[in-house]
Amino acid sequence: MKTKRLGLSAILALLAACAMAQMPVVRLNGNFGDDYSTGTMSLTDADGKTTQYNVKSKWRGHTAKQYDKKAFAVKLLDDSGDDLDASLLGMREDNNWILDAMAADKARMRNRVSFDLWNDFASDTYIRKEYEPESVNGTRGHFVELYLNGSYHGIYCLTEKIDRKQLKLKKYKDEVRGLLYKGDTWEGTNFYAYADYDNSQPTWMGWESQYPDVENDGTTDWQPLHDAIKFALEASGAEFAAQAAQLYDLPVWTDYFIFIRLLLAVDNHGKNTFAYLYDKTKDSRLGIAPWDLDATWGRNYDGSTLAPDFFHGGHRLLDRLTEQDGYMESAADRYFELRKTFFSADSLKARFRKYFDYFDETGAAQRETERWNGVNGVELDLAGERQYIESWIDGRLAAVDDYFKAYTTSIESIGAANKDKAERFFDLQGRPVSKAALRKGEVYVSDGKKFIHQ
Repeated sequence: MKTKRLGLSAILALLAACAMAQMPVVRLNGNFGDDYSTGTMSLTDADGKTTQYNVKSKWRGHTAKQYDKKAFAVKLLDDSGDDLDASLLGMREDNNWILDAMAADKARMRNRVSFDLWNDFASDTYIRKEYEPESVNGTRGHFVELYLNGSYHGIYCLTEKIDRKQLKLKKYKDEVRGLLYKGDTWEGTNFYAYADYDNSQPTWMGWESQYPDVENDGTTDWQPLHDAIKFALEASGAEFAAQAAQLYDLPVWTDYFIFIRLLLAVDNHGKNTFAYLYDKTKDSRLGIAPWDLDATWGRNYDGSTLAPDFFHGGHRLLDRLTEQDGYMESAADRYFELRKTFFSADSLKARFRKYFDYFDETGAAQRETERWNGVNGVELDLAGERQYIESWIDGRLAAVDDYFKAYTTSIESIGAANKDKAERFFDLQGRPVSKAALRKGEVYVSDGKKFIHQ
């Protein structure tokens, strides 16, 4: 039998394929839907090591379920069907995982890049500084390629959850101590409204009690969240100045408000956040953690574009903070300090380039495009999206720089001629104001300067 010899070009192509970086592969098998059902999962890491798991899994996410490329919640099980904790791809040891489909995101990475940035720059929480050094106020995740019942299903992000364990909140035993609330709707999650509450109910004013779990534990405690919102709405100026630092983890809240302004996170001003207390019996400070950051970096939740100079959304706590003497000047100092490092244009673009290059080098970009381009109306052009994001970052930084510059300068009058030339006006909370709505004697921001409207 003759041995077929390969030509030089074929040998080089084979060597290139062997040298190509490998994205980890998840193979998920089972019949999954809205409710958990059992199945199996294998995970092959970048070095080729494969580990097998029993699992139960279901579709996850209110919006994500609308897409053919489903996101999955996955729980690892031992041979007896009980929860199995395991560390996947070097992340925390746990049984509860997310396979994030990123189906509406034309870059397939906005949520991961955003969390990477938040994890790197955000101030340590009071929990981490004072109680639990291992507490994490965010998630870690790794990109994988998913095969569902043997068929290629695309790029996913295997991700940790934000939960009691991640934040290291105190456990519920004989009494409620640690609390974790998730903002699911806009009803009251941006602190502009509150109502009476019932601790036997799992939801209140757009919030869901994530811990304690009312179904399993029989109760939660809405009072700390209720009181924090009521205080933001009703406290006098003197009361707010004296007590705010006792009720809110202010360095983290400030970083969060700067963060969502930078990203133009239009869907994260209350909804798509977590609020939490470490132990209500010993500390009353309410913290905040981000969630679901797909509608960022120039695209809305439906994939439509957002102009880099667009400003959107409000939060009552931010309103109150901006009323405090020196607060916005301090926030501006924080922003411009970050502009030298984490928020520099080069640094932000490098985060996206790293993942775009990874998608290309592993061949996952091509496979993802072939599998999902055009499905559910989502057109995929990863190279074009890369260019769009880099251009958008430049425009966004210019707009946010302009906004914060106003707090590094003194208030001045602006002449009628200059006012006519000005294109954008903002109130001191950063909300756009039309020229016709400017009120005499009020302070506004335009072209990087604060001015009193005459």
